[in-house]
Amino acid sequence: MSIDLRVTSATVTKMSFESEQPRGSALVLVTAVAAALLSAGLMVVQAWNALGETAQIAGAVGGFAVVAVLTGMALRQFVRPRLSGQRLKMTQIDGLSGVQFELCVAELLARQGYSVDRVGHSGDLGVDIVARKGGRRFAVQCKRYASPVSRRAISDAVAGVRHYGCDGAMVVTNSVFTRDAITLAHANRCLLVDRSALAKWLRA
Repeated sequence: MSIDLRVTSATVTKMSFESEQPRGSALVLVTAVAAALLSAGLMVVQAWNALGETAQIAGAVGGFAVVAVLTGMALRQFVRPRLSGQRLKMTQIDGLSGVQFELCVAELLARQGYSVDRVGHSGDLGVDIVARKGGRRFAVQCKRYASPVSRRAISDAVAGVRHYGCDGAMVVTNSVFTRDAITLAHANRCLLVDRSALAKWLRA
């Protein structure tokens, strides 16, 4: 399903939010991981005394590796936005950190058929993602804001176009854009993805 990325003339109004989906699946996963770790621990204790010193060392290393992998899988449910097989709600997007929002936008762009390189870091010149599609490259800035996004975000994205060898700029937000931001975006052919367009991405 293609998403219309044309600049929108969004107004600053009171926005209605969708209800957040329950987190029962994440809780079930953590409980299952905890039960598996407890069961594995009991088995290790029973077998430990029957092993030689070399086998004990090897078993300890292997056990630590298994625990690290399982713990990482559980933590990812809370640290990363869960997109695969789910439909996130805007209330969940609103609760993400800046870095999590960048990761979320990167995955949503990939769903739209873009090839994505995440470049967000200190000194990134206002560009969080470089997205490629149809022979064009876009310098993308992600703004997870509770207030309207100002024209400065547009300026930063446009300024990063040449530095990253892009053809155009794009700013994605969970909020709306100020009138000045929309005007500047029109003048520089910068694509704006506001709250309404982002909600369409989530449903696609």
